[in-house]
Amino acid sequence: MRLLYRADGGHPIGTGHLFRAVRILRALRDRAPVEAALVFTADSGARSIPRQAPARLIELPRRLDPSSIKPRFDFDSVRGILAAQDFDLAVVDMLDTDAAEMAALAARLPVVTLDDRGDGRRHASAIVNILITEPDPGSLPPGLLLREGGAYAVLAPEISAAHRAWREPADVPGTRLFVTLGGADAAGLTVKVARALGASRHARMVEFGVGPAFPHRAELERALEQAPWESRVHARLPSLLERFLACDAAVVAGGLTMWEVCCLGVPAVAVCQPIDHQLELAERLAAAGAMATVGFGPEASDERIVEAVDRLLEDDALRRRLSAQGPRLVDGMGARRVADLLIQTASA
Repeated sequence: MRLLYRADGGHPIGTGHLFRAVRILRALRDRAPVEAALVFTADSGARSIPRQAPARLIELPRRLDPSSIKPRFDFDSVRGILAAQDFDLAVVDMLDTDAAEMAALAARLPVVTLDDRGDGRRHASAIVNILITEPDPGSLPPGLLLREGGAYAVLAPEISAAHRAWREPADVPGTRLFVTLGGADAAGLTVKVARALGASRHARMVEFGVGPAFPHRAELERALEQAPWESRVHARLPSLLERFLACDAAVVAGGLTMWEVCCLGVPAVAVCQPIDHQLELAERLAAAGAMATVGFGPEASDERIVEAVDRLLEDDALRRRLSAQGPRLVDGMGARRVADLLIQTASA
């Protein structure tokens, strides 16, 4: 199969879409012969991520839209690539695509689009929604495949292999936190949470995981100078698994990270980046009894954040309920299922 994959990453949009591309391409490589081209934009902090993909890399110049942190798919970004090489399938992970741009792509080859509520999704052969749900299933053309939910969550392989692995530490429960709020953390929520947790009644150790595109390190270090608890900052962790398994509870953002804590069974509070799909997913997981949330982080007061975290740390029964429910929603096999769907769509 010859695959064209289009995704962006870096500040301010985050790195999750690039990590998702790497994981899907690896799962696909393990299931079928594939010749892939990954077409992307990234800043210097995120550029190392696509290098992990089993694909030919084509980096485009960055064009940021000041009115939105979401990327925008335009057909011109791949027009020349399609003219130079034939492909069997395109994957677009760009969110809320435009109808005209996707129609131009779909006129050339079948398209699978991810987490897409834009009018362009109706031109795809398949939609895979992991972070959102389809707003109007009845409007989709006959024959368009729709796959949704935790079954298709594309997680890091080590997280997938550790389904239900979290166990509460036995020594002093309810004192250790792990905070990870996105590889780029465009809104600076890591710093906000660090300041809010200064008023925590229960935290004794707070660890922070920041990604390769995190731009607020100096501000975070200043906030930690005033903290009443012990702290550690982990930059560029190769995996979040060890830190998740060592904590009593986590504070998270980022759609895929929410699914990861659910897969492991880690009790967590979501402090969402100001992107609609993060809030939608956090509220859906909270309604299912798998997570707590304070909503959009920039709008949440420090008092609300620390109250939600302290409630989780002090309530053993709540932590056990969240830990039991999360793994029921996601089994860690999503990358394989998405890879199988791509093979099916390319062969149709």
